[in-house]
Amino acid sequence: MSCSRRWPDWRVRWPLRQGEHPRGRGPFLRPRRALKDQEVRVALVVAACLLGEAALAKNVLDVKLDPITQLAAMWVWVAYSLLARRDRFVELATMASAVVATAAALVVYSF
Repeated sequence: MSCSRRWPDWRVRWPLRQGEHPRGRGPFLRPRRALKDQEVRVALVVAACLLGEAALAKNVLDVKLDPITQLAAMWVWVAYSLLARRDRFVELATMASAVVATAAALVVYSF
């Protein structure tokens, strides 16, 4: 590799505009910006609850959950997505209720 092709690349236009890819290939989406969206944060918490519930129910508790109970956290997310309010309190309440619904389903099926 020749010296002219090392970083910083001679083909890059400096300074870059906000969200622009350094090689000019369209928008450059950073993962940190995606986490600033509250719907993405709620969806990640719900996904973690669903995966944790499935792993605990199968490997630790050795029980078979019915589909309605197994998707308890998803029902909370469906209610959140149908709700018109989008503020910090509703986001935190939805995350907490997804965790509580998951824990309640596991507690009910463990006894």
